[in-house]
Amino acid sequence: MSEKKALNRREFITKGGLAVAGATLAASGLSAVLTGCTPQQAQTPTPQPPAPPVQPEALEWPMKWTKLDLDKVTERSYASYMQSG
Repeated sequence: MSEKKALNRREFITKGGLAVAGATLAASGLSAVLTGCTPQQAQTPTPQPPAPPVQPEALEWPMKWTKLDLDKVTERSYASYMQSG
């Protein structure tokens, strides 16, 4: 007679984590890493990232206080919400 070993919580989490890690490696292209690349692919240059955008000049601090018109603010906020949600 064979005894069935009960699977406790720690073993379940460990084995489940290993299964998820293995599936993730398989799905992420482990086969591409193992097969390697051809010499032509290895010699192609990598594209350079675009240059960072030029930063605008810094605003004066503290900024000057201006009183806002409540009706205009309400209209602009409503229009902005309706446009982009």
